[in-house]
Amino acid sequence: MKKSDKILIYCFLALLYLPSVFWFFVSDDSSFNKIDNRKLYDFPVLNIITLKQFPENFSKYYDDHFPFRTELINFDSVMQYRIFGFVNSPKVIFGKDGWLFYSDENDGDSMGDYKRINQFSYDEMDKIASKINDLKKKTEDRGAEFIYLLCPNKENIYPEYMPSGIIRTDYTPRSYQFSRYLKIKYGIEVIFPFDEILSMKSKYHVYDKLDTHWSAPGAYAETTVLLNQMGILLPDISKYSCRETLNANNGLAQMAGFINPKQILGDPPTISVNLWENMPIQKEDITDEVTRFTNPVAESDKKVVFIGDSFRGAIMPIMATKFKNILFVHRHSFLIDILDKEKPDYVIYETVERTIPEVLFYNY
Repeated sequence: MKKSDKILIYCFLALLYLPSVFWFFVSDDSSFNKIDNRKLYDFPVLNIITLKQFPENFSKYYDDHFPFRTELINFDSVMQYRIFGFVNSPKVIFGKDGWLFYSDENDGDSMGDYKRINQFSYDEMDKIASKINDLKKKTEDRGAEFIYLLCPNKENIYPEYMPSGIIRTDYTPRSYQFSRYLKIKYGIEVIFPFDEILSMKSKYHVYDKLDTHWSAPGAYAETTVLLNQMGILLPDISKYSCRETLNANNGLAQMAGFINPKQILGDPPTISVNLWENMPIQKEDITDEVTRFTNPVAESDKKVVFIGDSFRGAIMPIMATKFKNILFVHRHSFLIDILDKEKPDYVIYETVERTIPEVLFYNY
């Protein structure tokens, strides 16, 4: 055998086995997967009971803790974007000027909303509206006022950055379709400040460039309309110290496969608003999904339970300036017993457009 062939074989074997050798020294010992936004697999237990499943479970553990896994995936993402102009991800659509848009079909139907091709059938609307009305009845039976708050999808606020190949129909958006049905059938007025957010858009970024969520000014525009409905006035946002900062740690960018998105997309701007200056607001994280704010100098003594999704995060600091006691609950964690315990004056149910139907899947 030629010396060059031997060298080639040795190099091949080194490439084949060196990762396993490295694994003992530089494997990822963290417990959370930054790429997939999930907990990493733990080292599997080996005993008589688990013997049959051990090889499969060990393979999952090894895949998660493979040396340089994060760096390799990030390198692959960068190369895909540099060469082909996109990253292969079922959750994200690359728009114009580096904007990202959410397209995870397992978390609403934002693309169907944008294209206006997913109108509800009458039966679908009736089931969703009936569930909302049931929550309203339970609220009113406990002496509280019910408010339904709808947040716009990012795609509908920034259509100018969507890819040109994604065409919209002339059909009525299903959020408008549902809002009209809810009012006609059950008399529930939907708060949906689409125009107010568009107006704020002329002054600030109202949604994050690399994330599906809104920025502080976007949430401020929505909350202003919500509080007006409750008889409370918010000052113009210009009263506060607003500044545009750079944020490279967006969750949507990580879902696209970027561990460090600024490498290829730059640092996207985000808006920070100083709302709590000189206010003795206390925040208590009861669980990951339940948070209470108390503010002894707030103008309203009314107690509020706010049920919502991840969009509630930017609303929290704004509402906390106006109420002495407000409880924010992710809808995953909401049970009707909370109303019996809190005895609120207002119950606010918030959802983003794309997840309107999800109320059907929760047993309050």
